Amino acid sequence: MVMQSISAGAGEAPANSLRELFARLDQCLYTDSAGRAGSEVAIQFSLKRSGELLGKPRIAFAKFRGDWFEQHRFVESLTVAIDRCFPISITDALGGAIAGRQLYLRFIVRARELDTLTGKSYWQGGLLFLLAPPQKLS
Repeated sequence: MVMQSISAGAGEAPANSLRELFARLDQCLYTDSAGRAGSEVAIQFSLKRSGELLGKPRIAFAKFRGDWFEQHRFVESLTVAIDRCFPISITDALGGAIAGRQLYLRFIVRARELDTLTGKSYWQGGLLFLLAPPQKLS
């Protein structure tokens, strides 16, 4: 049985591997608020077998640049981006493999990644996917 959804990857076959899942998220996750260059946010979340969010995503790490207003707008735009992408269409096989596991999305704003025509910032390619919390580097 294959789970369907109308969000990320609508009209395409459901993601059947992590590579396909990351490719769909790469197409879907962008923000309307650019955030200040140097800002970083890691969001922790889990998925159900169906591709729906399990609980509410939370900020696991944040390093913001800019004033309070810019920071708040950036976080709100990340929330909208995540809401737009989930539930995501995945197969039962992938859903069974990742259901309930902690996943992390890392958004990094770098000056060269800001689209000057649209004002949108796109999260840095190479989705950070971890099955365990990130370790602090010393």
